[in-house]
Amino acid sequence: MCESETDRISRFSQLVTESRSRVFSFIYSMLHNQADAEDVYQQTTIVMWEKFGEYQPGTSFVNWALAIAHNKIKQFRRQTGRDRLHFDDRVMQLMAETYSELEVRKSSSERFEGLLHCLSKLTDKQRRVLRLRYSDSFSIQDLAQRERKSEAAMVMVLARLRKSLQACITAAISRGLVDG
Repeated sequence: MCESETDRISRFSQLVTESRSRVFSFIYSMLHNQADAEDVYQQTTIVMWEKFGEYQPGTSFVNWALAIAHNKIKQFRRQTGRDRLHFDDRVMQLMAETYSELEVRKSSSERFEGLLHCLSKLTDKQRRVLRLRYSDSFSIQDLAQRERKSEAAMVMVLARLRKSLQACITAAISRGLVDG
């Protein structure tokens, strides 16, 4: 097995582990049966692995997984055809959309908390540069003049700060240092 495949498996395992409770809760909320929910979750995880190459890093893994789970729930309901209460497809779709919206809000809240956490780790000068550019809407040219740098150097400084913040936010969320 090549290292990139090992990394791929590791990344998949981490994402599945982090999203398990939310995906399983969604499935259970639709089926109201523990054993059925476990079966559908297992089938969902298999499909997630098969389609993992289609997942776009940087997008919500949970929402991607919920879409797959939604399809597996519909397939399960068609196959079982049991005479117990099932939600109408429109109700199920509305529940899936609502659940997805809640995940987006939680994710946004986590990212915002992560941003605050990571901004506190920057130097005063780094925070000032970010404030001038993004809060005070300084142009690159004006910011470069104020900081006595070339425009190209200022673009590079901002790119490095954004990249550093993105890595810090991702790490803070994955380590549970922020509350969503």
